[in-house]
Amino acid sequence: MLKSLNVNPEFQKFKEDKYKILIAAKEDPKAIILIIGKGKIEFKQIDNMSKNIKEAKKECDGSIITNRPTFMGIGLGKTNPVVAIITGKLRIKGLKYVLKFTKYFDLLR
Repeated sequence: MLKSLNVNPEFQKFKEDKYKILIAAKEDPKAIILIIGKGKIEFKQIDNMSKNIKEAKKECDGSIITNRPTFMGIGLGKTNPVVAIITGKLRIKGLKYVLKFTKYFDLLR
């Protein structure tokens, strides 16, 4: 889903963005570090183990820790992120970067 941004000409308006976001779905065996810069998104897969997640959080500017349905619901505009945070279904770090990242979802709709 996010890979399509790399070929979306509208994504180029974000070419000055430069940061890393960790995305981990609790039930998945892998987590992803998104490396955003120069109008592209690169993907680095890591094993979704607490040691690796802890290290990745240090390396990244922001993180999104949730489950797959909540992440997809937020991305599709069907889940309210504030409610997800309050109910404990979503944990975030680096709000500034997470908010930047969520702006890209408009290009996917």
